[in-house]
Amino acid sequence: MKRTIKVRKTLGKKPVLIIIERNNNVANQIAEHAVIVSPPHTKAAIQLVTAKVMEYYTLHLTGDHEATEKMYEQLDILAGYYWDMAEYTEVIANETNDAILPISMGFELYAPRKQSVKKELVAADGSYANEVVLAYPKYAKAGAYRAELALVVEGEEADFKHKWSCSITEMTLRNVPSDTKLLIRLFGIFPDGERLIYQTIPFRTKDWQ
Repeated sequence: MKRTIKVRKTLGKKPVLIIIERNNNVANQIAEHAVIVSPPHTKAAIQLVTAKVMEYYTLHLTGDHEATEKMYEQLDILAGYYWDMAEYTEVIANETNDAILPISMGFELYAPRKQSVKKELVAADGSYANEVVLAYPKYAKAGAYRAELALVVEGEEADFKHKWSCSITEMTLRNVPSDTKLLIRLFGIFPDGERLIYQTIPFRTKDWQ
């Protein structure tokens, strides 16, 4: 079965010299691969920008603020070149089913990121007026969940009210006051009773007016 080859298309927050080196490496590899016939940027074009980055970087180290600004402008251009070349290489690699091509061109391969699992109580405005949606991970042995909220009133202790319960890991609170700061907490309901499982979080509701 044909693989889907994914290429890391950004260098992230890398030191300037590493960015220059990696882009020059990509430029040098263009002529080394017969399948790279019409890259979006030529070796000369990439190296021209890396040379400018190096020039401004040298002045940047002396405290030249104007050179620093120009350096970052050229780095933005270089980032665009890198993205374009990575995207092009990924297409060619998939068409030829050559998993080694991106690596030999100087790019990194990566596996798709696994979706992160929420490890805490998260609140967000709902799709309709005066709704708040709570999301939270499943808690071991909890058969259901119960949310409480309190309106934040200056000078007064939080007065939590039992409002909603749900057996799944997302809960919609309705008829919640708009443009109001709340405190929200979540309890798990277990065979032997219920207890607080996700600590209190603050949340300001949207102004639905």
